[in-house]
Amino acid sequence: MVSFGDAHFVKVPQSWNAREFASTALGNTPMWLLNLLKIRDRIVGKLGFATQDRPGARDFHLAVGETAGPFRFTEVSETVVRGGSQDTHIAFESSFYIATSTEGSYGVLATQARSLDRLGSLYLALIWPGHKALMGRILQHAAPKKI
Repeated sequence: MVSFGDAHFVKVPQSWNAREFASTALGNTPMWLLNLLKIRDRIVGKLGFATQDRPGARDFHLAVGETAGPFRFTEVSETVVRGGSQDTHIAFESSFYIATSTEGSYGVLATQARSLDRLGSLYLALIWPGHKALMGRILQHAAPKKI
């Protein structure tokens, strides 16, 4: 089995907390990506991978047990918003939080994924390069233009 992990960050206003960062990032996902996820769900859903309850939905409630795209939220606070999913092939968890430095505040999206079987290993090996390339762009798309 395989495991992958990464973290991406973007500068955010100092007033933001994890809830605001997660809401902004998830609520501003580009339409082209939402459409790509719909296609993904049609293909891999037939192989037993989890699909989204409401593919393409940008309206979500940020609360434990609720969903937004592939995330089922397991922890929601001012400090961290955590969620993920597990099916018979893979398990993943992502965390949204704020990190501060002398240069300002940064919204961080950290993801860890692991395969549970051979098909999950193949899937993660195929999609992880795309995941890494897309996540930073998605955060940049959602980030405020002026801070």
